[in-house]
Amino acid sequence: MNPSGILFFADRLPPLIGGMEIHAKYFIEYFDNHYKFPILGIVTKNSIGQDYIVLKGNNRLIHLDELRHLFSRS
Repeated sequence: MNPSGILFFADRLPPLIGGMEIHAKYFIEYFDNHYKFPILGIVTKNSIGQDYIVLKGNNRLIHLDELRHLFSRS
C-alpha cells in the first residue's frame, strides 16, 4: 500500500447528523482520489463501539495498537 496519504479518524460514521459530520463527508470525498494525498483509510467505530477501518469501501475490525502494521513499509 502507498504510505503517502491521509489516515482519517472519525468518532462514528454514519449517520451524518450534524455540521462536523457533513465537513467530514466532504473532506473524505475530496481526498478520496486525490493525486497527491489520497485517503488511505478511515478509522471509526461501528454501531456497537468496536474500532474498525474502512479501506476503499471494505470494513474491517481492527485493534488500534496494531493499526501501524497495516500501513508500514515491508
